[in-house]
Amino acid sequence: MDNGSATESLWWKNWWSEDYSWAGLNSKFLAGWAFNSSNGSFAAEDRVAGKPGFRDATLQDFWRFLDGDLVRSPDGQQEFTSIHLPLFWPDGSPTPKNPEHTDFELFNERLIHSVQTAWTHWLAIADRYKQRGGGLHPPDLGIPLSGAVLLDFPYAEADLDVYNVKAERAYFGGTFVGCPKFGHAIFRAALFAHGFHSDATRFMHQADFAEASFPLGAGFDNCTFDKGADFTGANFCEGANFKGARFTKVASFNDVRFEGASFEGALFESVAIFDGATFEDVVHFKRCCFLREASFIESRFAAQAHFDDVKFRGDATFLKTHFMDWARFLNAEFEHSTTFQNAIFDLAPRFQQAKLHEDTTFDSAKFRSVDRALRNAQWKFWVLFAAAFAAGLGALWIDGLPGWVLTFCFVALLVAALAYALLGGARATESDDEMRAFRALTLHCEKFRNRRDAARFYRLELKATRLRTSTHPVERFISFLYDLSSQYGNSMTRPLVALVFVVLAFSAIYWVWEAHASSRMLATTSYQPAPHAVDAGLRLIESTRYSLSRAVPFFPFSQQNETSCDFADRLTGEGDLRGLCGFQTVSKNDLAWRRLAVGLVSAVQSLLAVTLAFLFGLAVRRRFQID
Repeated sequence: MDNGSATESLWWKNWWSEDYSWAGLNSKFLAGWAFNSSNGSFAAEDRVAGKPGFRDATLQDFWRFLDGDLVRSPDGQQEFTSIHLPLFWPDGSPTPKNPEHTDFELFNERLIHSVQTAWTHWLAIADRYKQRGGGLHPPDLGIPLSGAVLLDFPYAEADLDVYNVKAERAYFGGTFVGCPKFGHAIFRAALFAHGFHSDATRFMHQADFAEASFPLGAGFDNCTFDKGADFTGANFCEGANFKGARFTKVASFNDVRFEGASFEGALFESVAIFDGATFEDVVHFKRCCFLREASFIESRFAAQAHFDDVKFRGDATFLKTHFMDWARFLNAEFEHSTTFQNAIFDLAPRFQQAKLHEDTTFDSAKFRSVDRALRNAQWKFWVLFAAAFAAGLGALWIDGLPGWVLTFCFVALLVAALAYALLGGARATESDDEMRAFRALTLHCEKFRNRRDAARFYRLELKATRLRTSTHPVERFISFLYDLSSQYGNSMTRPLVALVFVVLAFSAIYWVWEAHASSRMLATTSYQPAPHAVDAGLRLIESTRYSLSRAVPFFPFSQQNETSCDFADRLTGEGDLRGLCGFQTVSKNDLAWRRLAVGLVSAVQSLLAVTLAFLFGLAVRRRFQID
């Protein structure tokens, strides 16, 4: 079942639950009207309040002229006027109003006659009300068609300049073609089964289409809404056109479902509310003008959203709005506060040539495109690392060499990171559009000295650049490391965590190195070394102190002693040559190579530590906007 059929089926279910049978009409009141049972007259409720003989008017009172022409249901439980008779009975069989019924032609003539009689009856009531000077609180002047089931719009035989209609939960089976002017237009929860076309119609009073259903779409092109428009909860199954429409008062599209929509060139002179609206297909707001607030709180755009050349003269609110495809704001103008707080952009929004207000915020907004593309290859990193870790555990279980386990896992981590950076970029699609989109936002934030958001969008720009297939693998790998270590200079936590990791990782390397050297030396001499040469716990502490001294050289974590064998002496062999550590097997050649190796490893650690310290300082500078 398609969406249009499902919508119509649900509508009929709700219609039956409301009960528009002859008995049910007696429980539905005509707001603002009173009825005199003795003479069958209607009057404004406020004019006859307290007068004997008058009571609240009901729909049954108005349609009483049809009480002798009721249609009984097959089970005999309900009776309906020709106006309110449905197309099908509850068991699915057609009623005489259904074109498939054998008596349709005869019944349709009765229906047309009933409609014209109703117009004559209602126009007389409305004229009498006006001749008596109206009332303090004017009642609804629309012909009461609530619950009516009509095959076409009930035009009056009389030449009316303005139509006043109150058709709550009414059914219109034919293609609805609106009249030139509507006064009161109440179509709340109505169903327009075969479309609605009201080109250039003027709605002089409140236009109420709340919860209305349009299975085949609707057209309100060039319409004018003088007293506001309420489409709250409406359902446009095959699109809605409001091209060139003009809304002089509040336009409410709360919780509306659009299959697709076009508001191209529309003018909103008052507040425009699209909170909770859903756009399932492409929507166009091109060249729209919002003179006051435009609100799209928690709206969802499942396809492209075009806001090109839109002018937002008042506040623009896109709080928690979800753009699942391209959101285009090319050449748009935002003249007041604009918020995209907590908005979600599945693809980068395009603001090229847009004029954003200085009070524009993207706080907590999510930009998923580049992160989602990078996640396409992220599994490679974790799979490779998990394999390396599992292999390391296997080595530990079989050979009992924890030092080699740590070394193996560390090397495997670097290999996995390289594969992630290279393969991740190679499988990504070209991201030039996203790179330019984020660059435009970066330039906007820099223009108003919004450094925090500027840094954020610059980070996204760098990510998009990394995804480009034309980016060199080396540049992509460096970009990956920059992102991993500090989120491109935006994270204060990551550099500190990385620094701790570097200290511990190099501490493990020094520990394994020193243990391997000491065990080799012990195997070639009968000398019994001091306890610090064999105590694993003590050597671990010394290796950590030595690693800290390389990472933070201006703190005295490790001090060299010329007369004793310390960790550095055992690591480089310096103490062996001087006879401090009890080993006499180190040659000058071996010592030179060990010095060079230890120096290179220490230099790498110091370089990494300085780099991470710089990244931490950069993040602090950006976070607190330090010049």
